[in-house]
This record gives sequence, structure tokens and C-alpha cells, in this order.
Amino acid sequence: MLRNRYEPKSSSDLSIHAEAGEPFELVEPKKSRMGIPSMSMIIMLVLAASVVMLLNSKRTITATLLEERDLHEKDLNNKDLEHQQAKNEIENLSKKFNDQEREKNEAISGKSQCEEQLSKAEEKAAQVDSKQAELENKANELQSLKGELQGIADREAQNVQAKDQALQLLTAEREKVAVTENALHEANNRVAALEGQVQGEQQKVAQQQQEIGNLQHNLQQTQAQVQQAQQQAQQAQQAQAAPVEQPAQ
Repeated sequence: MLRNRYEPKSSSDLSIHAEAGEPFELVEPKKSRMGIPSMSMIIMLVLAASVVMLLNSKRTITATLLEERDLHEKDLNNKDLEHQQAKNEIENLSKKFNDQEREKNEAISGKSQCEEQLSKAEEKAAQVDSKQAELENKANELQSLKGELQGIADREAQNVQAKDQALQLLTAEREKVAVTENALHEANNRVAALEGQVQGEQQKVAQQQQEIGNLQHNLQQTQAQVQQAQQQAQQAQQAQAAPVEQPAQ
């Protein structure tokens, strides 16, 4: 690449020519009559070279700061995106946790209803047991009455009929007791199943709470990283806005 030959007359003249961005090379200064450059020309060349170096350094530093600023802004945008994603995930987990709490409360309510039904079934079973005892007493009385009435022929048929009726009633009550016992057994099975479901839901809730705690911890770390990235971006902007010191003329 050809460079313009330029012989500066002063350091300020050289600065103006260098800021224009035109490539140039310094021309050897005119020598004195003795063939040696004068001291003022040497000083001027040194100052001119210093100005060129400072201008090149300024361009390099400015380009580096702009590149770092772009990287920091990109990193900050990525951190904001991660923060929003973590926030959305926490909201979804909170909704899921509330749904599970509602299901848990419904399961507990169902358990209470089953316990109430079980209590009623136990009361009914106690009543049936009492009736069964009464029927057994009646059966014993009828058996005794049968022994007493064996000699009475005219009332034998009535006694037999009464005995059959009592036995039928006893059989019906025993069938009711069997049905009640089956219902009680089914209620116990339902209570056991509901207790298993409640325990499973409690374990799920505990696991979700632990996941929420981990996500909150990750969110705090992400916020700290975002703050650090913002501070770095501010420092880079301040460094870019700071004036560059000009060399003494």
C-alpha cells in the first residue's frame, strides 16, 4: 500500500493529519548545514510518533470496549431470559403444588367420610349383635318351651310354626349381620386405600417443596449473576465515557 510522504511542520499539524485517518509516513527532516538534523526537528518527530501511537491505542481501546460492552449486553440478555424461565417454572410448580394440596384435602375429607361411615357401621353391628343375642335368648326360650309343650298335642302345631318363624327371623338377622360385616370389611379396605393415597400425596408434596426450594436457590444465584453483569456493563460504559488524556504539546 502506498503511503503519502508527509513532512510535518509542527506537532499540531501532524495531529490533524493523523486524525483524518490517512496513512502516511514521515519524511526525513531536512538536515542542517552540517548534515545533522536539528534538535527541534528531532523533538518534533518524537512527539509526532507519540501522537500516532496514542491515536492508534485510542482506536484499539475503543474497539475493545465496544466489543466487551456487546458481550456484556448479550450475557445480560441471556441472564434475563434464564431468570424469566426460572420464574415461569416456579409459577407452574406453585400451581401444581396448590392442585396437589386441593387433592390432598379432598382425600382427607373422603377419609373423614369413610371413618364416619365406619363408625355408623360399627354402631349398626353392635345393634345387630344385641339383636342376635336377644334372638338367641328367644331361641333358647323357644327350645325350652318346646320341651314343655311336647306333651300338649293341641298346641304342638302352633309351637312348631312359632319355632319356624323364629328360625327364619334368626336366619334373616344373621344374613343382615353378614352383609354388615362385608360392608365393614369394604369400608376398612377403602380407608386403608385412602390412607395409602394420602401418604403418596404427602410424599409428592414434600418432593415438590424441595424442588421449589432448589429453584428459589437457583433464582437467587441467577439474580446475583445478573446484578454482577449489570455492574460490569456500567463499569464498561463509564470506562468508555471517560475522556482520553491528550499528550502535552
